[in-house]
Amino acid sequence: MRLRALLREANMTAGHLSRAVNQAGGEVDLALHYDRTSVSHWLSGTRPPEPVPSLVAEVLSRALGRQVTAADTGLLNGNAPVATRQSDDLGLSLVRLARPPTKELADSSVYTTLLELDAAEGNFAVPLAPSVPHAREAEPTSVPATELMLPVFARIDMAFGGGAARQALSSYLAVDITPRLVLRMPPGRRDRFLRTASRLTYLAGYMHFDDNMNGIGQSYYQTAVRMAAASADLRTYTTVLRAMSIQALHLGHRSLALDIAEAAARHNTDLPPGQAVLLTSQWALTLAANGQRRKAFAELRRAEQTFARGPLSTGTIDDFHAAAFAHQSAETFAYAGEPARAIRELTSSLRQRPADERRARALINARLGGLQLDQGHLEQACAAWHLFLDDQAHLRSGRIASALAEMRSRLRPFRQQPVAREVLNRSHS
Repeated sequence: MRLRALLREANMTAGHLSRAVNQAGGEVDLALHYDRTSVSHWLSGTRPPEPVPSLVAEVLSRALGRQVTAADTGLLNGNAPVATRQSDDLGLSLVRLARPPTKELADSSVYTTLLELDAAEGNFAVPLAPSVPHAREAEPTSVPATELMLPVFARIDMAFGGGAARQALSSYLAVDITPRLVLRMPPGRRDRFLRTASRLTYLAGYMHFDDNMNGIGQSYYQTAVRMAAASADLRTYTTVLRAMSIQALHLGHRSLALDIAEAAARHNTDLPPGQAVLLTSQWALTLAANGQRRKAFAELRRAEQTFARGPLSTGTIDDFHAAAFAHQSAETFAYAGEPARAIRELTSSLRQRPADERRARALINARLGGLQLDQGHLEQACAAWHLFLDDQAHLRSGRIASALAEMRSRLRPFRQQPVAREVLNRSHS
């Protein structure tokens, strides 16, 4: 059987595969509980339900360092459609991603570590056909109307979490943006439209990532990268690469996160200083996460020097202010094994954080609580977690839900302590 041959090639046992599939399922918010017996059944001819064949393919792809498809595993049902990789047509991608994540989105809902970074290596501009021949001309108001939607969705995301509007944004991309991709527009107006469309698509990816829908989020990111390249929008292009690096690191793929961050940072000389800080600080963070402390601190110092010169990045999707930089520095110190410095930077970030950035504030307080507890400071940890709960109730976010579950888990051993019991009781009220 093909699966048996692939396991042999990857030097994996049935137990190894089952555990890796369960872990990959967790990356896309699926609670799976397969074991070596399950794999034995697959080897004997049992066909698991979707998206398990796609998860098995992704696990084997990571182990072998080459692309393995669900069909290659032999686990697809004979009458099941073989989902394809993201369509070459940007509009079809947006329409497909707007659908509920059912069987037909099996491949799209699986996060993959095998990314094509060729464009990041230097082939940045990827021309897109300007329009379909004989298509009608877009109305002049379509571009400014689209541009007005970006800050609306961005503000909702920051204040209420990705789950609050991700479906609405997906529908907007599918219903309003997709038909306009083929309409005739003057070149300058078309570039403006594609730039805004790529930023909205990036934001849809970020909302799905925030709601722990990582495979679909990644597909939106990949579509946004192609749109940004089509309009020669290097700023959005590198912002999306940074987001993909953040997602990879969040899911534990440290080496991939470093590769993407480095690919984005290679464009620093062609970008404004504020954008360069955004990219360099992420590169520093991923270097620290990969154990390269000395180089991480060198890049962080370089980012600090650029940051001091300004001006800062102030775009709708790539706003990078003092609070954001302090947060990035804190995570770098945390990965480098310097929790005291990380705590100081997180505290600084909270002090400077704009009032409307509720989700960021909640995530920082959750992180601060964990670091304080690591240092043995239970009261300080509980104080941070109380502030986290202040914001948590207003947010629809998978990452926030995960932070809440982690907080409860970490406080349970201390539930006899009044300060811990108060936080736990409040978290269940």
